[in-house]
Amino acid sequence: MTDNATSEQHGSSNTWDHVTMATDNINMTSFSVPHGVEPNPNNSDYSCKLRILERNCIKVTRQLGEVKSILEVIMQTEQNKDRQARELKSIVKEWKLVALCLDRLFFCLYLVSIILSLLFLFPRPQDWNSSKLD
Repeated sequence: MTDNATSEQHGSSNTWDHVTMATDNINMTSFSVPHGVEPNPNNSDYSCKLRILERNCIKVTRQLGEVKSILEVIMQTEQNKDRQARELKSIVKEWKLVALCLDRLFFCLYLVSIILSLLFLFPRPQDWNSSKLD
Protein backbone atom coordinates (compact mmCIF):
# COMPACT_ATOMS: atom_id res chain seq x y z
CA MET A 1 0.00 0.00 0.00
CA THR A 2 1.38 3.43 -0.88
CA ASP A 3 1.90 6.34 1.48
CA ASN A 4 -0.97 8.26 -0.11
CA ALA A 5 -3.36 5.39 0.35
CA THR A 6 -2.26 5.02 3.96
CA SER A 7 -2.69 8.72 4.67
CA GLU A 8 -6.08 8.69 2.95
CA GLN A 9 -7.21 5.81 5.09
CA HIS A 10 -5.96 7.47 8.26
CA GLY A 11 -7.67 10.69 7.27
CA SER A 12 -10.95 8.93 6.63
CA SER A 13 -10.76 6.99 9.89
CA ASN A 14 -10.26 10.26 11.80
CA THR A 15 -13.30 11.70 10.06
CA TRP A 16 -15.35 8.63 10.92
CA ASP A 17 -14.15 8.81 14.52
CA HIS A 18 -15.53 12.34 14.75
CA VAL A 19 -18.83 11.34 13.16
CA THR A 20 -19.13 8.32 15.45
CA MET A 21 -18.33 10.38 18.51
CA ALA A 22 -20.87 12.99 17.49
CA THR A 23 -23.65 10.45 17.01
CA ASP A 24 -22.72 8.52 20.15
CA ASN A 25 -22.59 11.64 22.30
CA ILE A 26 -26.07 12.75 21.32
CA ASN A 27 -28.57 11.31 23.72
CA MET A 28 -31.44 12.49 25.84
CA THR A 29 -29.31 13.65 28.76
CA SER A 30 -26.93 15.75 26.70
CA PHE A 31 -29.57 18.43 26.13
CA SER A 32 -29.99 21.07 28.77
CA VAL A 33 -33.24 22.54 29.90
CA PRO A 34 -34.44 25.27 27.55
CA HIS A 35 -33.65 28.81 28.63
CA GLY A 36 -36.40 30.38 30.68
CA VAL A 37 -37.97 27.09 31.76
CA GLU A 38 -37.53 26.03 35.34
CA PRO A 39 -36.97 22.32 35.89
CA ASN A 40 -40.25 21.58 37.64
CA PRO A 41 -41.66 18.13 36.79
CA ASN A 42 -45.13 19.23 37.90
CA ASN A 43 -45.16 22.12 35.42
CA SER A 44 -47.13 21.02 32.34
CA ASP A 45 -45.36 23.61 30.16
CA TYR A 46 -42.03 22.18 31.23
CA SER A 47 -43.07 18.58 30.56
CA CYS A 48 -44.52 19.57 27.17
CA LYS A 49 -41.28 21.27 26.16
CA LEU A 50 -39.31 18.32 27.49
CA ARG A 51 -41.35 15.87 25.38
CA ILE A 52 -40.80 18.10 22.31
CA LEU A 53 -37.10 18.18 23.12
CA GLU A 54 -37.02 14.39 23.47
CA ARG A 55 -38.81 13.91 20.13
CA ASN A 56 -36.45 16.34 18.45
CA CYS A 57 -33.48 14.53 19.97
CA ILE A 58 -34.74 11.21 18.62
CA LYS A 59 -35.29 12.75 15.18
CA VAL A 60 -31.82 14.31 15.16
CA THR A 61 -30.23 11.04 16.27
CA ARG A 62 -32.06 9.13 13.53
CA GLN A 63 -31.13 11.71 10.90
CA LEU A 64 -27.50 11.67 12.00
CA GLY A 65 -27.52 7.89 11.63
CA GLU A 66 -28.87 8.27 8.09
CA VAL A 67 -26.24 10.89 7.28
CA LYS A 68 -23.54 8.62 8.68
CA SER A 69 -24.70 5.70 6.51
CA ILE A 70 -24.83 7.93 3.42
CA LEU A 71 -21.34 9.23 4.17
CA GLU A 72 -20.08 5.66 4.53
CA VAL A 73 -21.47 4.81 1.09
CA ILE A 74 -19.88 7.94 -0.41
CA MET A 75 -16.53 7.22 1.24
CA GLN A 76 -16.61 3.60 0.02
CA THR A 77 -17.41 4.78 -3.51
CA GLU A 78 -14.55 7.29 -3.43
CA GLN A 79 -12.13 4.68 -2.11
CA ASN A 80 -13.14 2.33 -4.92
CA LYS A 81 -12.62 5.10 -7.49
CA ASP A 82 -9.20 5.90 -6.02
CA ARG A 83 -8.20 2.23 -6.08
CA GLN A 84 -9.33 1.86 -9.69
CA ALA A 85 -7.47 5.03 -10.67
CA ARG A 86 -4.26 3.72 -9.04
CA GLU A 87 -4.64 0.39 -10.84
CA LEU A 88 -5.22 2.15 -14.16
CA LYS A 89 -2.16 4.36 -13.60
CA SER A 90 0.03 1.33 -12.93
CA ILE A 91 -1.25 -0.43 -16.07
CA VAL A 92 -0.61 2.68 -18.18
CA LYS A 93 2.87 3.00 -16.70
CA GLU A 94 3.67 -0.62 -17.56
CA TRP A 95 2.47 -0.19 -21.16
CA LYS A 96 4.55 2.98 -21.54
CA LEU A 97 7.60 1.01 -20.42
CA VAL A 98 6.83 -1.74 -22.96
CA ALA A 99 6.38 0.88 -25.70
CA LEU A 100 9.70 2.51 -24.80
CA CYS A 101 11.55 -0.83 -24.96
CA LEU A 102 9.97 -1.74 -28.30
CA ASP A 103 10.74 1.71 -29.68
CA ARG A 104 14.42 1.35 -28.83
CA LEU A 105 14.53 -2.19 -30.20
CA PHE A 106 12.99 -1.17 -33.53
CA PHE A 107 15.30 1.85 -33.78
CA CYS A 108 18.34 -0.39 -33.34
CA LEU A 109 16.97 -2.82 -35.95
CA TYR A 110 16.38 0.11 -38.30
CA LEU A 111 19.95 1.35 -37.92
CA VAL A 112 21.39 -2.12 -38.47
CA SER A 113 19.25 -2.66 -41.57
CA ILE A 114 20.27 0.73 -43.03
CA ILE A 115 23.94 0.03 -42.45
CA LEU A 116 23.71 -3.47 -43.90
CA SER A 117 21.75 -2.30 -46.93
CA LEU A 118 24.33 0.42 -47.61
CA LEU A 119 27.10 -2.13 -47.40
CA PHE A 120 25.35 -4.56 -49.75
CA LEU A 121 23.85 -2.08 -52.21
CA PHE A 122 26.97 -0.04 -52.66
CA PRO A 123 29.82 -2.48 -52.37
CA ARG A 124 33.24 -1.08 -52.81
CA PRO A 125 35.16 -2.98 -55.45
CA GLN A 126 38.51 -4.27 -54.33
CA ASP A 127 40.27 -3.45 -57.56
CA TRP A 128 38.69 -0.03 -58.01
CA ASN A 129 41.51 1.80 -56.24
CA SER A 130 44.21 -0.19 -58.04
CA SER A 131 42.75 0.44 -61.52
CA LYS A 132 42.76 4.19 -61.07
CA LEU A 133 46.36 4.27 -60.02
CA ASP A 134 47.53 2.59 -63.22
